[in-house]
Amino acid sequence: MSSIKQVIEGGFCVGCGNCAYLLNHAMKVNEYGEYIPDIDLNSIELESEQITKSCPSLHPEINENFIAKSIYGKKYTHDNEIGYFKNMYAAHVNENSYREKGSSGGIGTWILVELLKKKMVDGVIHVKKTLNKKNNPAFYEYAISKDISAIKDGSQSRYHVVEMSNILKLLEKDEGKFVFVGVPCMCKSLRRMQMIDERLNKKIPFVISLICGHLKSINWSLSLGWGAGISPNNLKSIDYRTKSKNINPRSYVFKATDTLDKNIFKDSKKITGGRFNAGAMMLPACNYCDDVVGETSDLTIGDAWLPKFINETRGKNLLITRSEVLDDIINNANDNGQIFIEKIKLEDAKYAQRGCLRQRNEGLKLRLSILDKKKFWAPIKRVDYRNLKMNILRKIIYLTRYKITEVSRISFYNAIKENNYNHYSKKLRILTVKLRFFELLSLLITKLMFNFKK
Repeated sequence: MSSIKQVIEGGFCVGCGNCAYLLNHAMKVNEYGEYIPDIDLNSIELESEQITKSCPSLHPEINENFIAKSIYGKKYTHDNEIGYFKNMYAAHVNENSYREKGSSGGIGTWILVELLKKKMVDGVIHVKKTLNKKNNPAFYEYAISKDISAIKDGSQSRYHVVEMSNILKLLEKDEGKFVFVGVPCMCKSLRRMQMIDERLNKKIPFVISLICGHLKSINWSLSLGWGAGISPNNLKSIDYRTKSKNINPRSYVFKATDTLDKNIFKDSKKITGGRFNAGAMMLPACNYCDDVVGETSDLTIGDAWLPKFINETRGKNLLITRSEVLDDIINNANDNGQIFIEKIKLEDAKYAQRGCLRQRNEGLKLRLSILDKKKFWAPIKRVDYRNLKMNILRKIIYLTRYKITEVSRISFYNAIKENNYNHYSKKLRILTVKLRFFELLSLLITKLMFNFKK
């Protein structure tokens, strides 16, 4: 019998807040900068079927395939890595300054404003900067925006853990309709809540997912600021991706602001643990996720990392539609010049996110097989890790990333306690250099094999 206690103690909690909401408890931030429910883990309350069904890591029969099939199964094509889909596009916004001020091609913020303009929703549930940080260590949190200005204020990427319990409480008192925006695990968590509370189906008619590499703890933001010269106690805010004609769209230049409102711009890959896909301060649960694109959402939005768009300095979005309504809005806007879209093939969509897909498939199989050999409990996922065969180089890469997550969490916590950034940076630097060496070696071998076959 799987339990919430096993999920939390095993590090498989995504911090969605569903169980805390249903039990009228709060969420709290642990020493590693991650959300967990503030609940007695031995409480009988946690064993009820309603609570366990709300948890995205339990009841594997209610997985992404089951949820998506119930919504989209009769309409659209299915792929094992992308899920159901109607159309796939590379896109960017032409009108106003959405593209310049938003992430990638600007489609995310644009579609939210369009839904509000067309009165299809009364507001947007999305992640915004935390307004009151006095009693809240988080830099970002879920909020509701009900006008265009407020929606635009929520643009840009948020590599930061969030929880939904407070928003679910607010929705109890609000009769409006909303579009929900989240990473895949939050979309799945919301879909589970909609199965428990049918009122949420009417209140949230649209669910939009952002393509997700993984979630970062609050401590990752503190580590970026500290590496840029701002101590954790003096970091006021952080923006993870800034745009400029001089900044390559693949570069992640962040802006850290201290308590004196001084801004520092820094390329995150030049900070120890700052290169996103190295896995520093990754939420441990992300190592056991098998959904990259938000398969339970009506629309998926991400970066179109394709060779043909390498020089698009203002960014280009990858879109995966699973809704007739949203697909029509996108195509009509293309016809009248508001946005630009071009259809892409399934293979192109996969290529654009090949690194994430491989980490969540091949890498996931390895990580699950390790837990299985140790006889540790783990959530049941949609991959079969039995008889796993993997070349040694890929295995080293996956295991090093796993180690980076583990070491970064503990060493940064100790660095905070000792007020010594070097305690973190020295321990992590060796691992990140090792990872980069093997990643480049793998890339070189792949290119050599490709050229040999030609």
